[in-house]
Amino acid sequence: MGYIDPGTGYVFSSIVPVILGFLATFIVTIMAFFAKRKNLIVLIIIIALIATMILMFNKKTISNKAKGRVVILGIDGMDPNILSQAIEKKLMPNFKKLKEKGYYSELQTTIPPQSPVAWASFATGTDPSEHGIYDFIVRDPKNYQLDLVWMENIKSAIRGETFWQKAGKNNIDTTVLFLPNTFPPNSLYGRMISGMGTPDILGTAGKFSLFTTKKLNKNSRGNQVSLDNIETQMVNIPGPRYQAFNEKKVTNIPLKIQRNKEKKELILIVQNQKIILKEGKFSDWIKLEFKIDFFTKINGIAKFYLKQLSPDLEIYLSPINFDPSKPIKDISYPKAYSKDLVKEYGLFYTQGLPHDTWALEEGVFDDRAFLENAESIFKEREVIYFGELVKQKTGIFFSYFGITDTISHMYWKDPEVIFKFYKKIDDIVGKTLSKLNKEDTLIILSDHGFAGFDWEFNLNSWLRDDGYLVLKDGAETGGTLLDQVDWEKTKAYAIGYNGVYLNLKGREEGGIVEKKDSQALEEKLKKDLLQIINPNDNSKVIKNAYTKEELKIKNDDSNSPDLFVGYFKGIRSSWDTAVGATPKNIFNKRVDKWSGDHLFDASEVPGVLLSNKNLKLKNPQITQIMPFVLKLFKYENR
Repeated sequence: MGYIDPGTGYVFSSIVPVILGFLATFIVTIMAFFAKRKNLIVLIIIIALIATMILMFNKKTISNKAKGRVVILGIDGMDPNILSQAIEKKLMPNFKKLKEKGYYSELQTTIPPQSPVAWASFATGTDPSEHGIYDFIVRDPKNYQLDLVWMENIKSAIRGETFWQKAGKNNIDTTVLFLPNTFPPNSLYGRMISGMGTPDILGTAGKFSLFTTKKLNKNSRGNQVSLDNIETQMVNIPGPRYQAFNEKKVTNIPLKIQRNKEKKELILIVQNQKIILKEGKFSDWIKLEFKIDFFTKINGIAKFYLKQLSPDLEIYLSPINFDPSKPIKDISYPKAYSKDLVKEYGLFYTQGLPHDTWALEEGVFDDRAFLENAESIFKEREVIYFGELVKQKTGIFFSYFGITDTISHMYWKDPEVIFKFYKKIDDIVGKTLSKLNKEDTLIILSDHGFAGFDWEFNLNSWLRDDGYLVLKDGAETGGTLLDQVDWEKTKAYAIGYNGVYLNLKGREEGGIVEKKDSQALEEKLKKDLLQIINPNDNSKVIKNAYTKEELKIKNDDSNSPDLFVGYFKGIRSSWDTAVGATPKNIFNKRVDKWSGDHLFDASEVPGVLLSNKNLKLKNPQITQIMPFVLKLFKYENR
């Protein structure tokens, strides 16, 4: 998980208190009801009628009158410049063929050019002003609390009608594989497996565990479990939190660890499963069952990785994914679809952001381990994609691949690694073309492009120095989650990657800016932002700053930032800004592994659009793609 995750995760509930109360009421009711025999006959008839209605309701024949399929590949972060370079290097013959004989164009992305925003625009055919997603991070103006956009009340983040919902009205068979913003999944005339936004079983975007004899890293984003430097020991795998009788607890699973230095191997025993690992190797998927009570079990899957056997022992456990064969939360539609995928292709990552970039940043993974795991994830998705593609003969078939985005983030300074994974996408395209009929249309698009950055900009620190944001008691720094902000004196603050919010009276809990003064404050703030210079290289920082009015966002949309900041390539908002921190310095030299990004101005990072047919779209926007596709099926708005 490379993005900030301020969420606190799930707290499951024990069902025991509910069942005890229900049983008492049920027994009394049944005894009274069956005092008369006629009531038994009535009950049986009612149950039979309800069962018949359910069966009739769920029995759908999926078909449509359109000839051929429209197959859509969503390739996250594919950049037009890198694509051109790869074609020149003769690494991508299939893309070259599409570019020369089909259709190719740069694709205008959204403001801001963030994945959840852009993919929501793709899914709905609308701007953020209509679908309501503006950033990875959202804040509640009533209390200034932050969360990931997908975690807000655990409901679909998208506001508005999606292409699969529109297709369903016209009985257009639709498959949607791993598309962002689809957790929890919608019902549709077809099938769906959720993508980016699907959490792990802890309810976070992805939290690994590290079992180690080394000194624990207090700043780690993972769970750390301290080990003794002995041959055999028992520890616990931390699991989900739950609440029973007003008491919050953490469930766990015992794990036996046996180290055999002579054979240079590690033996792990968990829930009657024996895993033997050599140094530098991953395990297969391991099933884990966390018991909350006699009635409630939470099933997950995870992988172990043995980083080091001796002299220190270091064992990585991946974020625990929902078990797609027994998911505690809905991750597919129909509900049984994830189970069907497991039966046919085996277990797979259900976590929406499956690449563990934090493990790489913290040195738990080296490059070899991270790339090996990335290829494993890619292979899982590829097998599912082709297996499902051949089953569908008509309608819309969408599949998402996020590997190009992840690799571009982490290996921007190593272009050969990026080219390697671009080549893998070209292979996917080649195989896809070989499986298409003459009537089929193939569309390939990316949500945004990419660029490198050497500097991070602490927007709250700049707001502090320019008098827009004030910290309590004259403090120079403030922690995450807008810690230490003096709301009685603060006019504006920043959270997320591209947003600035006014501390508006009547909207924010501690708002002080009067509505009549807000426009003048926005104009002054915008003017000041556009004049910022990075003193380290004398470059301009911000290319554009957009108001709500300019982006046709309603003034009463409290989820939207009041100003959207578009950075020049080479500098972007800091991690600290995303979670509302106020560090001492305004500018930081970027030194982390994560060195490529797209959180700039939209004009700096266009995506790509290709097809095997001439789409005849001039200067296309990401909002135009699915309305265009639906027209191919003579879609009627019902």
